[in-house]
Amino acid sequence: MFLKEALYGVRVNGTRGFGASSPTRAVHWARCQTGPVAFLAHQTRLYEGETPLVPDLFPSYVAAESERLGCGRIEVELPAG
Repeated sequence: MFLKEALYGVRVNGTRGFGASSPTRAVHWARCQTGPVAFLAHQTRLYEGETPLVPDLFPSYVAAESERLGCGRIEVELPAG
């Protein structure tokens, strides 16, 4: 098991780079023209019965921010569930 997986849960599949996620946290590391970049999302509170937002929002966040930063579009995929 990779240390990143132990800290964050399961691996994140991406077009470039690598990452890991759990229901309330996701991170994806990539290399851009300006150097290494880390995309991170963390939901600080999850109340009983509430659905985690990170799995739904993180792929769109990475795609938008990677373009904004000049990295080109980076697509990530979080595991279902």
